[in-house]
Amino acid sequence: SGEIDLQLVKPADGLVDPKRWLQHDQALAWEAAQAWESTVNDPNSFASGKKDNPDTHTAFLEGVEHTARRYRVDQFLASFGIYNRKGLEDILENEVDKIRRQASDATPGFIVIFADIDGLKMVNDKVSHGAGDRLIFSVGGVMKSTLRETDIIGHPHGDEIVALLKASDSEQSISIMEKSRVTKEGFAVPGIIAEIKERAEAMRNQLKRSFPGWPEDTEAKRPGQVAIGWHYFSAEQFLARYEQFVNSTEEGKSFLNFLTVEADKKMYIVKRS
Repeated sequence: SGEIDLQLVKPADGLVDPKRWLQHDQALAWEAAQAWESTVNDPNSFASGKKDNPDTHTAFLEGVEHTARRYRVDQFLASFGIYNRKGLEDILENEVDKIRRQASDATPGFIVIFADIDGLKMVNDKVSHGAGDRLIFSVGGVMKSTLRETDIIGHPHGDEIVALLKASDSEQSISIMEKSRVTKEGFAVPGIIAEIKERAEAMRNQLKRSFPGWPEDTEAKRPGQVAIGWHYFSAEQFLARYEQFVNSTEEGKSFLNFLTVEADKKMYIVKRS
């Protein structure tokens, strides 16, 4: 039939279990539920006295449901070595610390991969959130089974999957990401980017057959298709980007966002082409 069955890979030995950070998402869900109670009971709140107002009630419950759903998705992904946003942020901070200390296991450079799932909201709205969750799991599984066991993969936000790969220099990063290679069994395989996109497209086609009502492809959107951008940082560039983050006055700033800017831009160039 040509269908593929990708098995998610358990965390590699030596990597911190991603489930460690799930308590962060669980806390967010609890805070959202508490926010509903405190807001409607606050005399100075816009929702004061509107506890039984359907619009207010729906808005807050949707917020709680969204946060709880994110926790469930990240809980599943964490079981197979895929980190949530908090886990990614902590790992990045640890890498910064190793470079600053010139630790023996500090890496000379990083490849940052930014993958975007096109039309995820459309799949959620037109099919179901279950179908959207399966789509996230499938893309995460493709990346986990394609990349090396030592590579870090995370799901920071809804339709985004981010990966952090160690590479010695820019030339090696191009070789890893773009160039075809021959396996020890003698099979020719494409570069990492082409392989991820090819396998993700196969999974998308399987999901389209499995879920009735999947949105049709158009020139503007191909629901479930994965677009990918990547960028290489030397250790010095990685550290310089961290300093930009630290010195920034931007509200709600995140080192992960600072680090994925170039890969995100390249992803959109690919998406529009």
